[in-house]
Formats: sequence, C-alpha cells, structure tokens
Amino acid sequence: MAIVGIDENGLGPRLGPLVVTSVLAFCESARAAKQAASKPNKGLSGWIGDSKKLVGFSDTKLGEAWARVLFRDEHGRDAASIRELVEGLCLESSKKRKSLCPSFSGGASLRVQCWHDKDGPFLADEELLTAVSRIRSKLAKSGFATLHARSMVACTKQINRAASEGRSRLLVDLHAMEHLLLDAHAFAKGELTATCGKVGGYNVYSEHFGPLASYLRSTVVESKAKSTYLFPALGSVSFVRDADANHLLVSLSSLLGKWLRDVLMRRIVTFYQETDPSLAPVSGYNDPVTNRFVKLTRKQRIRAHIPDTCFEREKAK
Repeated sequence: MAIVGIDENGLGPRLGPLVVTSVLAFCESARAAKQAASKPNKGLSGWIGDSKKLVGFSDTKLGEAWARVLFRDEHGRDAASIRELVEGLCLESSKKRKSLCPSFSGGASLRVQCWHDKDGPFLADEELLTAVSRIRSKLAKSGFATLHARSMVACTKQINRAASEGRSRLLVDLHAMEHLLLDAHAFAKGELTATCGKVGGYNVYSEHFGPLASYLRSTVVESKAKSTYLFPALGSVSFVRDADANHLLVSLSSLLGKWLRDVLMRRIVTFYQETDPSLAPVSGYNDPVTNRFVKLTRKQRIRAHIPDTCFEREKAK
C-alpha cells in the first residue's frame, strides 16, 4: 500500500522560497498503513511530529538528519555535502530551478544570490544521525519498506510572477502539491492514499486544480476539517486541517521542508553577509529582524542589480 503525506513550509514569509514536500511510504501491512496515516506515537513523537514544535529557525538539525538518512536509503551511500542533499531532495533539476534567474552582460547571473553552494558543513552530529537511523530501522521493522521524499521549490521570482498573473501563493502551493502527487503516483506505479495539509482556507479544491484539472475525479467530502477526492487514475487525495501534527508522513514532510527552506534562506543571507558581515541571520518571516535586513541590504542590491522581484514577495493583484 502506498501512503503519501504532503505539506508546505514558507507560505507566509516576506523573503525566501516556498517549499512543498512529499513523503511516500510503501507499507507492507494494514497496520503499517494505519500508523503512517496516524499521529506519531510516543516512541516517535520526539523524532517525527509537528515541525513548528520540534525545530526552529536555524535549528533544523533534526530535519537534516532525516534528509541524510533518507538519502542513504535511496542511494545506498551518504550524501557528500548539503548541496548534494538538496539536489537529491528536489524534484526539479538544478537547471530547471535556475531557469528564471535573470542574466546580465558578461555572463553574470542572479543565481549567486540563491543557488550558490557555500553551505558549510553538516550541522547534525553523529549522535543525532545514529538516533534517527535507529528510528528509521524501527519503522522498517514495522512495515515501512520504502520512504520516498521529494520537494518542490518556488522561488521569490516564481511567487511574484504568479502574483502578477493574479494567482495567489495558495495556488502556487496547491499546484506544487499536485506535481508531487503525480511524482508519487509514478514512483508507486499504482494507486495511492494521499493526505495533504490544508491549503489556506480552501474547502473546495476542484475549481482550483492545475496539474490535476484534467483528471477524472469525484468528491467525497468538502468541509473545513477535511476535503477528499477520489481519482480513478491516482487514488484518494485528502486535504486535512492540522495534518502536520496528526499524520506521520505529513509530519515528516514538514520536517524535511523546514530544513530545506532553512538551507535556501541561509544561502540568501550568506550572499549578503559576504559584503556586510554585520548582517544578522534572518528567517525571512515578517518580523523586526527581517524588516531590518531588507533595509540594510537595499544599497547592496542596487549595486548588484538585483531586482525587487527576485528578493521580496509581492501580493497577488
């Protein structure tokens, strides 16, 4: 049985990307499938759970540890760097993600702001990595045969382009979820049971579908707590309130996405700190530290010819 959990990280910030992540589990028994779609039990609650409670800004070592363990699961070896870990997690290729970056005369590009690889060393220590590996082994013994994780990254330029076309961040989030559902279906080679975190205040999703718009479907329920659709070609897809706290795979997706967004936001900060080391690390959310960062980097952005559309999010028109 293929069970999927999907969640977003970074829907509301002022700076940085929106990250949407999926985790698929092949479950060898009905018991394992039920566990995958339930709130993590006490034995797992300190290792898989609501990312808002388990990790914080610049303290996403637990998410990194999970990313490294799942990379090892998939490739049979350890990731050599954070860059390799990022590339292994992202659904789209590096070339595709960089395709919107403006280029200037002389070959210079804005890619250096967001896509450089000056990430530094891994932050999770061996003790944490060993502990997460032990939890992964425990899940395998419980019937979680395979865990397949992928992320979609929507950069600031993509979010602003959507806004200029009248598409909100909610639609960018939803359509990324749909791409991940199709990837999970291709990987599973069969029907799946998917649970996604609720997208904003949506109760009705059919009229907002993008990649899934052409797929035959029927509505099971549409409510504030849960909206479920049956796709004959895909399986069951539900959008559930507070899924990140009550669905094991959605929780794990949130942990991985939190780590990935933190890495990508840290790259942006590092780019500006190279010119001004006094700049404080920022989360990119709407807080005084981020607001100050925006003001202090303004002259640097002008000198580097970085357009506002590649730096700060705009509201949908």
